[in-house]
Amino acid sequence: MRTFTPLWPGQTSYRQSYPKFMVSFMKAMGGDAATVGNNCAYDCLPNLDVPAYDTLRMFELMDHGRVNLYFFQGFNQMLSTANRERITRSLSKLKMLGVMDPLSSEASHVWQNNGIHDDVDPSAIQTEVLELPTTCFAEEEGALVRSGHWLQWHWPGASPPGEAKHDTRIMAQIFLRMPDIMVRTGTKLVEVETKNRTHLRDLPGCAVGPDGPDPQGPPGRTTGSMAPRPSPATVPGGA
Repeated sequence: MRTFTPLWPGQTSYRQSYPKFMVSFMKAMGGDAATVGNNCAYDCLPNLDVPAYDTLRMFELMDHGRVNLYFFQGFNQMLSTANRERITRSLSKLKMLGVMDPLSSEASHVWQNNGIHDDVDPSAIQTEVLELPTTCFAEEEGALVRSGHWLQWHWPGASPPGEAKHDTRIMAQIFLRMPDIMVRTGTKLVEVETKNRTHLRDLPGCAVGPDGPDPQGPPGRTTGSMAPRPSPATVPGGA
C-alpha cells in the first residue's frame, strides 16, 4: 500500500492519511465482510500484471492487435490525445468498439471520412461500433467527486430521455450477460486473479443487480448520503 515518507522530521501532509483512507474505502466496499482478520478485503482486489492500464497503454495494445474490444464511457479519445492519427489507426484495428455517451462523438464515428480532419477509407475500417446512449449527471443518483477532495451526493433532477440508460445499468447488463454468452459460444472465461480467490463482487456490499450497484450502497456509505430520498414534488421538474 502507498505510504507517506516525510522529507524532514515532523513534516505533515494530506497524503500521510492514505492508509486510513484506503481502509475506509475497503470497509465501504466490503461492508461487514471487510474485517481486520481478512486485511479489510484488500486482497480481493484484482492484481494487475503491469502498474496501470492507462489510455496510452491501451492504444498501444490496440495498435499491435492485442486488444480487440474496447469501451469508451463518456470519453472522446479522438479529441483528448495529441496524436489523433494514431488514435484513429488504433481504433480502426478493433473488432468492436462500444461508446457510452449522451452525445454522438468523433470516437463513435471513427469509420467516417471527414476530409482533412479524418481522411480515412471507411471500407478499410471493419470495426463494429455500438452507440449506447447514456444519461447525463443531472439524470442520475450518486456522488459527485472532484480532485479537490470534494464529495457531494445528488439525486436525479429529471428522467432520462428516449432510450438512454444509466451507465451503471449498461455495465451491469454486460457484466451479467457476458459469462452466459461466453459459455454458449465456447469461449474460455478467464478470471482476473486475486490473492485469496475471492472477488469484490462476492462481498455483501458489492452485489450487482440488473440495474447495477445500488447507489445507496458503497457510494452512499462513503459520502454519508443516508438521508431519505426527496419526494418528486420537491425535485425541480419532478412529477
